[in-house]
Amino acid sequence: MSNLSGYAFFDRLLYPIIFLGKQIGLLIPVFIMIFFIVKKIKIKINYKDKKLIFLFFIAVAPIILMFLTSLIMETRIRTMWMTSFYLFTGLFFIYLYQLKIKLRDLTNFIRVFLFLFILSPVLYYFVAYTQNDKRTSYPGKKISQIVQKEWDKNFSNKIEVVFGDGWINGGWYAGNLSYHLKSRPKRAVEIDDDPKIGTIIIKGFNEIKNCNGVVYQIKPFNDICMFGEK
Repeated sequence: MSNLSGYAFFDRLLYPIIFLGKQIGLLIPVFIMIFFIVKKIKIKINYKDKKLIFLFFIAVAPIILMFLTSLIMETRIRTMWMTSFYLFTGLFFIYLYQLKIKLRDLTNFIRVFLFLFILSPVLYYFVAYTQNDKRTSYPGKKISQIVQKEWDKNFSNKIEVVFGDGWINGGWYAGNLSYHLKSRPKRAVEIDDDPKIGTIIIKGFNEIKNCNGVVYQIKPFNDICMFGEK
């Protein structure tokens, strides 16, 4: 029992640790740039400074709250969900160390900034080009057109509900398909054993084993199970 409880505890920590590690990794460039203009890291914090408190709550607090959410609910937090909060991280540190900043060191700061500014899109393009299984390379619009064409071949009514198995991959497939289909059907994560007319079930390739409706495969992306009115 002790080993099982240990594994359960590790599983609970896995997603929060991954989330925290990714946040630190993404913020390393900010720390590097700050290092080039701030020589003394130590600073006295004025806890009565309202501006500093405000910047803390819009830059740092969201990361803490999302970490706790992942820890308590055992939820996998996508890194890009935090993108909007990264905008204020640099502002937070600049305000925190404003009296320590040496303007004569701005040249090195600008050089590092330009290097990272160019490096970031180059790395992003390289990953997107070499790894075709990334979501950024998923042809959602094209898949929706194929699904709509197959639906129109087999049924006379419109698509009303798109079901994806769970919130992670299946839910993402369903949301993507729902967004691109012309009827803009609702997305669902739970479905009855006897699906209603006007329903589509979408899963990963070769993941649908039993389907009482019309099955269609889109290689190498998805399996589609359709229930409509002929």
